[in-house]
Amino acid sequence: MDHYMIWGQFAAAALLIVFSGVKLTKYGDIYSEKLGLGHAFVGAILIGWSTSLPELVLSLGTAVYESKPTIMMGNVLGSNLFNIFILVLMDLYSRTIPVLRTAAGQVNRTVNLSFIIVIAVGICLFSQAQTLAIGPTLIGYDSLVIFGIYFFAMASLYFGDRKRQKEEEEDEEGKEKAYGEVEMGSLIGKTVLVIAIIVGAGLWLSTLATQIQTVYNLEEGFVGSFFLAIISSLPEVITCFVAIRMGFPAMAVGALFGSNIFNMAIIAFCDIFYTSGGVISAVHSNRYDFLSSVVFITFMTMIAMFVLRYKKDKHGWSFGFSKDKTGWSIGFETFAIAACYFTAIYFTYKPEILKPVWDMLAK
Repeated sequence: MDHYMIWGQFAAAALLIVFSGVKLTKYGDIYSEKLGLGHAFVGAILIGWSTSLPELVLSLGTAVYESKPTIMMGNVLGSNLFNIFILVLMDLYSRTIPVLRTAAGQVNRTVNLSFIIVIAVGICLFSQAQTLAIGPTLIGYDSLVIFGIYFFAMASLYFGDRKRQKEEEEDEEGKEKAYGEVEMGSLIGKTVLVIAIIVGAGLWLSTLATQIQTVYNLEEGFVGSFFLAIISSLPEVITCFVAIRMGFPAMAVGALFGSNIFNMAIIAFCDIFYTSGGVISAVHSNRYDFLSSVVFITFMTMIAMFVLRYKKDKHGWSFGFSKDKTGWSIGFETFAIAACYFTAIYFTYKPEILKPVWDMLAK
């Protein structure tokens, strides 16, 4: 295929995602008002789910229909790495106050639950769990554990948000509603349409990534963990930047870590349809190829947790801001997350470098 044709289609799909991302973020703000939900919860659930649907469909295709669970695992873990790296891009974009700090308090629970589920997936990769027959389906016990953590996370986010909203209702009592004239039926219909566009455009981008792999002779493993993961995360990038521009940092950060939680559940969801036994067990022999991703996702999430819990103030531990705090302000976490991300990409591209270390630790 002609190079201009490939990148022309890429630009068209990206524009569709930009349009959909703007609309979805706006709708998220409306749902927040209409349903009495916090921006962090709306970001984690509505936007996190919606922007991860391309990963779900793509993962089902690679793991189940193409019988390539290793590519699925690389795509999901690579997407989680890039999602956290988006924090760096948002900080560079917002410039004045590190984004993670402006969302502190509202997103703590989402980040903590993201940490728990990625640790569980890392343990499951090494567990070689048995499978359980449920009708004609064989599903690994490890996937059942991931499902259990996922549903616990969703319930925890919901009830935690309801508690927060009740505490804030007194302060907002009598406040004029910005979207009082919007009808829920019309809103739901528009939301479904926008999500469909995101899924379609995301899958289109994924097929283009496969074509780019062929045209430019990129290695399959690298495409799964890096290039394809970045492309499939484009919906998260767009919606997060739109949320930041609209002044909803909690929605942006909630969407990133909510998407990471959902991505981990995708692994277990693929197991339902994978007919060759547990999908996690199927990649057990290649587990060292994914260990770097799991370790660095854990480190990057821990950095976010540390900042949310122990930050001094919005400008504390930052670099480059002026005395009146109106200039460029980059938090230390931005540099730490960026360093972790590029280190993880290097070891994902060259997994053989760390294999002797993992072998030694396994003994």
